[in-house]
Amino acid sequence: MSLITRIAEPIRNYRANKILNIIKLFIEPGDLILSVGDGDGYVSRRIQEKSNAQVQGIDILHFKEYRVQGIPLVIYDGKEIPFADNSFDISAGVFLLHHCQNLELTLQEMIRVSKKKIIIFEDVFNNRLEHYFLRFFDTIENRTFSTEMPIPYNFQTLSQWKETFKRFDLKLIYTVQFRALPLPVRNQAFYLVKN
Repeated sequence: MSLITRIAEPIRNYRANKILNIIKLFIEPGDLILSVGDGDGYVSRRIQEKSNAQVQGIDILHFKEYRVQGIPLVIYDGKEIPFADNSFDISAGVFLLHHCQNLELTLQEMIRVSKKKIIIFEDVFNNRLEHYFLRFFDTIENRTFSTEMPIPYNFQTLSQWKETFKRFDLKLIYTVQFRALPLPVRNQAFYLVKN
C-alpha cells in the first residue's frame, strides 16, 4: 500500500460514511445502481456492502493503484454511457458533474439509463470566497490522485443546480446540505426522479 493510500484511507472512510448516510435513504435492497464517475470505487463499495444493492461503476479513467476490489468498472469516452435506456434503478454521480467537460450531456445520459431515480452529490457555493475555496480544494484533492482528471471547475450555486435539473425535467424530491469532509466548502445531495 502506497503512502498516499495509507494517508487517504481514513479520509475516504469518513467521506464514504457521510455519503452513505444520505444515499441509503433512497436505495431499495436489490437496486441496480450505476455510479457515474466512480473513481476509486470506495463509495460504491460502501453502498454495496451496507444497502444490499448492486453497483456498476463507470468512469473515463482507471485509478488502478487506488481502485477497490469488488465493484465492476467500465471505462468509457465520457460521452455516451454504453448501457441501454432504463438499464438501472438509479444513476448516481458523487461529485462528478463539476468535473465534466459537458455536464449537460453527462446528466442527459444518466437520465437515459435510469428507470426513475437520479442521485447527485455536488459542491455548491454562495459567494466568491466559497467558489475560490472549492477550486483550491478540488485541485489539491484531485491532483493528489491523478494529473489526468479533468478539472473544468463547473461549480454552481444551489439555485443554479436546481435550474439545471429543472431544464432536464427532473423533479427534485429531496435535497440536503452536508459536509463530506471537514473543509470550508459546502456539499449538497439531490434526490431526483424522472417526470
